[in-house]
Amino acid sequence: MLNRERLLTVDNLRVDKIEVQTDGLLAEYSKTADLYIERHPSFEKGLKNALAAEDYDTFGKIIAEINVLMEKLRADILIENGAKLTDEIRSGGAASSEASLVFYLSALSMLSIDLQLAHEPLTRRAAPPGGGPEGVQSILAVDDAPFMLNNLKTMLADSGYKFVGVTSGEAALKYLAGHDPDILMLDIEMPGMNGYALAAKIREQGRNSPIIFLTGNTDREYVAEAIRLGAADFIVKPTNKETVIRKINKLLVCE
Repeated sequence: MLNRERLLTVDNLRVDKIEVQTDGLLAEYSKTADLYIERHPSFEKGLKNALAAEDYDTFGKIIAEINVLMEKLRADILIENGAKLTDEIRSGGAASSEASLVFYLSALSMLSIDLQLAHEPLTRRAAPPGGGPEGVQSILAVDDAPFMLNNLKTMLADSGYKFVGVTSGEAALKYLAGHDPDILMLDIEMPGMNGYALAAKIREQGRNSPIIFLTGNTDREYVAEAIRLGAADFIVKPTNKETVIRKINKLLVCE
């Protein structure tokens, strides 16, 4: 069953509308969440195929199915986004709507992963007064795509955090030999040492910094393995500044 505290931190849910005060209500909500998690991959595939075939009737029907679950989950923002996307596609066609679909699917994927993660208690790291040794809290991001690191650096430029990005697990371990970042952001799909292997090595060293995995895969087994290896949260690509900063902030507690 979902963890109440964790559930109330999930993005895109209207927290004020979620009625999970009793075990019975929480159990019912958890069933709906599980149904959405199971159906999400087929929703994603169906929307992509319908758009490619310019089958806008099928596209609209899939959005309607998704919105039935979004209503039960109280994901009002995603209901609005789905309706806007449907209107955009019907008026402008596939070519003008592909980018919008990518970001809509990213939000749906993030909800699926967040709901899977909501079975776990919320993990926070209390930072020492004034931040780390240099007076600020620090983030180490590991991704084999330099453009992703550049995007994250830009998003966090005015956040008050120190950001360091490296492009491999090996480079990350070298950096960690002399530093103790407050947050670790690890891409899962990397050549050589992937995010899973890197996370395992980091935990073997006794480090307890929260790990945020960067991914786009919502399969239960995939997410469960990341959680087993210490995932405190996930970010789905493509992402945006608001989401990145919000997820980092909720994992760090300043004292």
